[in-house]
Amino acid sequence: MYTIQQLQAADFLLKRLSNSDFFSFYNRKLKLVIELNGSYWYGDFVNFKDNYPIQFFIEGDGDVDYTRFYSDGINATIIFKKIIETYNAQTNKGTFYTNPFKKISTLDLLFKTIFELVDLADIKVDESPIYPYLLNARTLDGKLKLPFINLENQQINVVSFIDVTDVID
Repeated sequence: MYTIQQLQAADFLLKRLSNSDFFSFYNRKLKLVIELNGSYWYGDFVNFKDNYPIQFFIEGDGDVDYTRFYSDGINATIIFKKIIETYNAQTNKGTFYTNPFKKISTLDLLFKTIFELVDLADIKVDESPIYPYLLNARTLDGKLKLPFINLENQQINVVSFIDVTDVID
């Protein structure tokens, strides 16, 4: 069982990997599948734009805008910094070491490896400024679609990854 913040870190890493042509899942729309009250759902735990997590908000003048979150530099957001630093520490082990993510071609091994990194990153509940939602929520059977599900303060069972690249909404 995982917190929403851990799933946000996992989704961020999953999206970063699928946005890089160094990896076999390049340009694939990969989603986490969770079990919630006896139903299986998938969606997004972070909104992603131009390789960065974003979150929409209402400005003081009433305009809707978004904040971009960074994983490095002086403006790094702790949750994303921790998962990227953990990823870098585990995949940059020396001159003759090959990043295993470059060779992973099955979703089950990708799942296992990403969640090992999430466990190592030691993500805390208070380290994410992202709303605790599953966005663009869909049931696996396609019967229900919701714009979001609030998962605040819940322990969540992650059951799989799914590739929805070719799914027509």
